Amino acid sequence: MVLNTTNDKRDLEVFRNIVILLAIYITGGIPTLIFIIFEIPLFYLAGIVTFTLAVSIEKICTIALDHELRQVVSNKIFKNNLVTTFDNTITRTKNPETLRRP
Repeated sequence: MVLNTTNDKRDLEVFRNIVILLAIYITGGIPTLIFIIFEIPLFYLAGIVTFTLAVSIEKICTIALDHELRQVVSNKIFKNNLVTTFDNTITRTKNPETLRRP
């Protein structure tokens, strides 16, 4: 199968990203599934921790997989703050009375 169009390549990339994120969620839910089947209390606690960890990993992978989002985040984190100086001079008009209104 040869991918000739950009739409096919984009669809394949989206499908790959969905499979990766789905695998992360499934991996996070395995200890909960084991707890439901075998009722071992240790897997209840492991299920809480692994699902929370899986959500955190999913967020990091979302940023890593999406090129535009990765650029925005890297620009926010590694932004160079340019320091600009202000002029400390006072500009005065030659005749301040001409600026007054009657």
